[in-house]
Amino acid sequence: MVIHRSIVVKFLLFLQNTFLKGGYYKYVLGDKVVVLALNTNLYYRFNRAIPNFTNPDDPADQFQFMIDTLKDARAKQLSVHVIAHIAPGGNELVFYNHILKNS
Repeated sequence: MVIHRSIVVKFLLFLQNTFLKGGYYKYVLGDKVVVLALNTNLYYRFNRAIPNFTNPDDPADQFQFMIDTLKDARAKQLSVHVIAHIAPGGNELVFYNHILKNS
């Protein structure tokens, strides 16, 4: 049980408010790479929770987080690896293109 507690403590230190808010986060790997973990379940067509978000165009403020992270990485000349739950082309919503065009 001691091993499990130590893992939980380390994980809690790693957690960011963004993970608690919407299941997405970033992790700086070394001094050259940022891993951007997106919760694409937020855009799953059959996700009934979407209408409950205060801003359905950017559920859990994930797009703004992504934009800010990418701008920061570009300014610092870091590489960004994006990982996600649902692969593009699945049953995701497609009306978020206007966000990408504006960034």
